[in-house]
Amino acid sequence: MRRNTRIRPSQFILTYGPGAILEGEKKNRPRIILDAGLGLFNEEDGIKPSTYRIGDDGMSLGWLGGSIYRLPTASELPDLESYATKMFPEWSLCVRPHGPGNDYLLHKGADCMLCGSQSGAIRFVLACRDGHLDDVHWDYGVHRGSKCSGDNANHRARSGLAFYWQRAGGTLRDITLKCPNCEAYENLGTMYYNTHKCSARHPHREKGRPLRSRDCQQAARIVARQSSSLRIAETETLLTIRPVYTNIHRMLQDPSITSALATARELSGEINEVIFRKIMEVQAKRGFIPYTKLHKILLADWETIQDALEFVENPPGETYPERIKDEFKALLAASESGAPPQMFKRRQESTATGLPPEIRFEANLNHIRPIKVKNTEFRVMPIQTLRTVTVQKGFYREVSGGDDVSLPETTDVSFLRGEKIWYPGVEYMGEGIFIRLESGDGWGDAPSGDESDRWLEEFCNHDRAKYPEHVFRDPLDRAEIHPGFVWWHTLAHALVRTIGTDSGFSSAAIRERVYFERGQGGRVRGGILLYATQPGNEGTMGGLIGTAPRMETIMVHSLDACRSCSSDPLCSDTKFERGRYNGASCYACTLNPETSCEHRNMWLDRNVLNSNSP
Repeated sequence: MRRNTRIRPSQFILTYGPGAILEGEKKNRPRIILDAGLGLFNEEDGIKPSTYRIGDDGMSLGWLGGSIYRLPTASELPDLESYATKMFPEWSLCVRPHGPGNDYLLHKGADCMLCGSQSGAIRFVLACRDGHLDDVHWDYGVHRGSKCSGDNANHRARSGLAFYWQRAGGTLRDITLKCPNCEAYENLGTMYYNTHKCSARHPHREKGRPLRSRDCQQAARIVARQSSSLRIAETETLLTIRPVYTNIHRMLQDPSITSALATARELSGEINEVIFRKIMEVQAKRGFIPYTKLHKILLADWETIQDALEFVENPPGETYPERIKDEFKALLAASESGAPPQMFKRRQESTATGLPPEIRFEANLNHIRPIKVKNTEFRVMPIQTLRTVTVQKGFYREVSGGDDVSLPETTDVSFLRGEKIWYPGVEYMGEGIFIRLESGDGWGDAPSGDESDRWLEEFCNHDRAKYPEHVFRDPLDRAEIHPGFVWWHTLAHALVRTIGTDSGFSSAAIRERVYFERGQGGRVRGGILLYATQPGNEGTMGGLIGTAPRMETIMVHSLDACRSCSSDPLCSDTKFERGRYNGASCYACTLNPETSCEHRNMWLDRNVLNSNSP
């Protein structure tokens, strides 16, 4: 059964996605978003993910290991609602009086089996730290694992499918669930605070009936279905930071073209203009590329096509850490000479095809300037145009694990179609600000002091069992534990907060990326990119880069704000220890919304920042 999700593509990536529960409108019940292979790109409707592919082969063929699709718009699918969903949870609560005590009735299904009225969905579900989700096992909880012993054959509420909801007050401890057949009962507060056996169910991957097993060893807990911690999206963002990114580049990233070119290069060793034209014509005749695209490509001059082929066939950075390093190098170069470094020399594509070169990264050299904060100089580069691709790789459920303090496991949201793996993603156009040290080409001494030494000792420790690999960009490097990274990351969080106060941005609207590398002799180099991007327009229309002229004042206010916290001395006395993810950091001083920080609010310590402040 289909229901329109009525959410924007950006919401789908950053907040919702497969496995998220959407609240229904009016009489529509809450529904869970299905896996994209079932809910959108299913065999019956014939919708192909390749039709809505986002071109970024450096991401797709490298660290991601799959292709990226975007959600189709309503205009692209006018005769079809955008996404299929499934009713979840299945249990409901009828608030009309039932039974001898005029109690509510907790029952399975949408319609009350005693009065026939449509009931509201129960607000509790069962979840575990491995990403599983299910209805609460009400029958098991009330009967405590035993079968119902009642023989009330005349009662219309069948055993195990309905229970009286007896209220004595407003808390969970004041609610008792009672079987109408055998009169077994259990306190709701007891059920809520106890652990339960996980059924290893993923309702968003079910095409028909529920699929349960006992394979999961995690303890499941009852959680409110509207809790923000029930599903937290795991996203990763890469930037398009290249001086020239033309429409020819984008068109040649078509998989049908790249595969044909790869085959031709293996056979002939070199692709000249004649071979290239033959390949394009054959692909068009076979229906792999439309003739309109063929004409636009062949109208470009051969020199432009060669540049695009070199770019497409040699994408930078095949792994995520390598792509981050490529971004950092490009930003450092742009902070010296601007981007693009000079006007485009060739305009043949514009005159021949009517498609001008598409600038997706632009920083005006005249707007780059140094700022001085006490004895330290920073370089600030406003970025007028910035293109990002954000991919949702999975989600995790922040469910209490009792004595287990490890991070929850990530549930993958990709799906397989043919031989390709597909991930949901979205393109953004916006703006940003890049900040680095001015002197020494950005290099400087590593942070020092007692707090920094605690982080450095853990960074140098070879026993890595205390931290799971997925919390690091590069598990072999673990740069996030280095005090230099902690310094830049904490500064980034402080700047996001101050910019929000200064310019009116919410802290959730500004995202941060921290770059860091180590050199010889203990020297380190880092930088911060703060950016605001959104689909549908040219970013934020200058709201963020407008703060660049005031960055010196913003930096001073940010550092001053980190010197104290409303939770002090409790916050400032918190020391980083082995196995911890933060030092002195809390929501009153440095923690930001999850959509802003790409490190789950980890690797923060304002004591490191304060002891090494300018």
